[in-house]
Amino acid sequence: MLFGEKASEEELLQPLSGRALQHHISLYANDVVIFLQPSINDIRLTLDFLQLFGEASGLKTKVQKSTVLPIHCTAEHLTTLQTHLPCHIFEFPCTYLGVPLWPYKLTKTQVQPIIEKIADRLPGWKTDLLTKAGRSILVQFVLTSMVIYLLLAQDLPTKALEAIDKIRRGFI
Repeated sequence: MLFGEKASEEELLQPLSGRALQHHISLYANDVVIFLQPSINDIRLTLDFLQLFGEASGLKTKVQKSTVLPIHCTAEHLTTLQTHLPCHIFEFPCTYLGVPLWPYKLTKTQVQPIIEKIADRLPGWKTDLLTKAGRSILVQFVLTSMVIYLLLAQDLPTKALEAIDKIRRGFI
């Protein structure tokens, strides 16, 4: 039996939510995102898991280089995190893998750089040298994929999506 399964079976870690969660861990490239309750026990067990994983795989976790982003934590929770986790504690909003993260819906000010980043792709493309089909393919595979990537992590405001669609339509 795996260590994580045993910890779950013996209820060593606190659940994140009262309802069944479909998504417990997100893996992307070399990064691991772990969601846990800010309790001393859960922090210690998580650090133990990481150490055991390192011993078993040879892939050592450098906790000091890690980042903690508290979500709706009290002052007491922050003190617990600062005391028991030897890593940086940052606040929202932040950017992770090019995606702005915020526990609330993004504001117009936070979304504007995203719209500008998408619009900034267009000047390098030679519109006059492309057929309408070529422009359509560029929009689909570059601009639309940029939007989809962002939408995997954030719910963009309707106005932002409308502005992005206007940019895409204007290019085609």
